[in-house]
This record gives sequence, C-alpha cells and structure tokens, in this order.
Amino acid sequence: MLESALRELLAIPFHERRMIAAQVDRLAMDALPRGVQAIEGRFRDHLRLRVGRFRVIYRVLEGELTVVAVLAD
Repeated sequence: MLESALRELLAIPFHERRMIAAQVDRLAMDALPRGVQAIEGRFRDHLRLRVGRFRVIYRVLEGELTVVAVLAD
C-alpha cells in the first residue's frame, strides 16, 4: 500500500508536489489555517484543505497530524 501511494505521489508534477509539501509543513505549525473545511458525515473528524488542484485530507488526533489522502479534482 505504501509503495503504491509513493508511486502516485511521484506521478504528481514536481512543482505541485512541492506546493503540497509546503502546505503540509505549514499544517504542522497551524493545523487550522484559513480555508480549511471540516468533512461531514462518517469522516467528520477529518479536515480538508485545497492546494491548487488537489485536496489534502487530514486529521489531528491527540496533537498528531496525519495526512490521510491527497486527491486531485
């Protein structure tokens, strides 16, 4: 599973990967930046943030930030 996730991340163009990585680094300092939205329903403990044409899905549990998915629109 991690290998396929890595392959998919590496398939994203470098400049977009760099943008996503920078935003994830910022989330480590501020887990609720401007533009973040809560996900409703079953995954209501997850948050989403748009980064260019991608959405970063993550959650913060006991002070630990976990990126769950990076989805293209």
